[in-house]
Amino acid sequence: LENAKLAAEACAENMDGETQRMALIPYAASSSVTVSLTNSSAKLVSGIRDLSAVGGTDISGAIQTALEELSGAGGTRAIILLTDGQDNNSEEEMQKVLAQAKRQDVAIFAVGLGDVNASYLRNIAQSTGGKFIAAETSTELADIYQLLQQYIVNNYCFEYTITDNPETDPRSLTVGIPEYAADDVKFYRI
Repeated sequence: LENAKLAAEACAENMDGETQRMALIPYAASSSVTVSLTNSSAKLVSGIRDLSAVGGTDISGAIQTALEELSGAGGTRAIILLTDGQDNNSEEEMQKVLAQAKRQDVAIFAVGLGDVNASYLRNIAQSTGGKFIAAETSTELADIYQLLQQYIVNNYCFEYTITDNPETDPRSLTVGIPEYAADDVKFYRI
């Protein structure tokens, strides 16, 4: 727990207070918002330092609490979920919160630590557009959190519908960002 707390503190201290906000939602048999969405690293670090280990793992309940906290928040919204993936709640409850995350356009980034149920966590992440990363040790968490922070801030998802020549195969897609004078082309087949 101590290494996990240090990693979470580093994550909070790495936050760009001008453009980012985070919340802290610890969970066991139940979950609650310990620190509401804030751009204050100090508030987050204080909340992290007060965390203690207790029993139970209601992952779907924690995700539900996080979704409620993110409801109405603007910008890119994501959940970083630290767990071993040993969920004490039903599969039905998990499917409900994953459907809600998709409706709210919230990606879940699952970080597995300990005796990890990798397939369960991979499913949570992939079904919401997030990623799953397994940490071999708790000392790796700070690097993983920093990687996820950068990924979340710099990740974009494009959806488009082909209206001209829908039968053309192979295709190319060009994405350009004029502000950065950057573009890229991807060739693909249907």
